[in-house]
Amino acid sequence: MLPGTLRSITDHWIPEINKTVPNAPVILVGTQSDLRANVGLVIDLCKNGEQPVSESKARMLSDDLCTDYLECSALTQHNLKEVFDAAILTALRKKSSSNTTTSYATKITSMIRLTREQRGILASGNSGAERDAKKASRIRQGFKRIVTLTKRFL
Repeated sequence: MLPGTLRSITDHWIPEINKTVPNAPVILVGTQSDLRANVGLVIDLCKNGEQPVSESKARMLSDDLCTDYLECSALTQHNLKEVFDAAILTALRKKSSSNTTTSYATKITSMIRLTREQRGILASGNSGAERDAKKASRIRQGFKRIVTLTKRFL
């Protein structure tokens, strides 16, 4: 969101990562996305001749760097789980590509996809407390399976 943080990615962090761990998987994450709606901060940036980093500008940088891009806000919890899911999956894919076995990474990926689908069903507003409780229970079971598979994999 802040222009200085975007500049530090190209000026500092990417060169540092390439120097220390050249083949490290990278995900570009735009944090504090809630600050775009902070009028006071936007005015302060304008006074300094700057503007908030747009999502399209950040996506262009991620395309240039050949990385995935996600935005999140810890304050509003927007996309927070998705960022951690992406980090876990990226790390598992990297680890499984260095190993010959991909079964655990594949299982975890399918489990996360399944729980996302179940979460979407819950969010759709189906009636019936009992049905919702069963779905919530299945989601918890799915997460438990993910944790179990992750422990086995690591």
